[in-house]
Amino acid sequence: RKMSEIVAMLGWNRAWPEPLLQAFFGASKSVFLVHLLANSVHPSLPIFRVDKGARFDSVYMEDMGGDRARRLVPTMIRIMVAPGFYVYGNVVKSKVLCRYHNNSGNNSESHDKGLTSSPV
Repeated sequence: RKMSEIVAMLGWNRAWPEPLLQAFFGASKSVFLVHLLANSVHPSLPIFRVDKGARFDSVYMEDMGGDRARRLVPTMIRIMVAPGFYVYGNVVKSKVLCRYHNNSGNNSESHDKGLTSSPV
């Protein structure tokens, strides 16, 4: 499902290059192992996901493309790269890719955070 989301986001209609495919499956394996680790402790660690289109919140999320767009403000989530966790009162931030907004005008719309807890 995540591969289909990425293909749709990029607008591709061809096969993935082999190195990119290997990187995707390596990242998928890492996320799966983190899920196993989160569920291996008692009580299990709550996992949260970020929905596509949710408002960016720097308390819960880390923008993976932020180093490339320093002058732009992340506003909306394009895709979640890795889920976040609550660890004994602390937050391990979810990793996301964002859409950006030029900070020239202030937009004070209120949106749902788009955070959803995963079933344990």
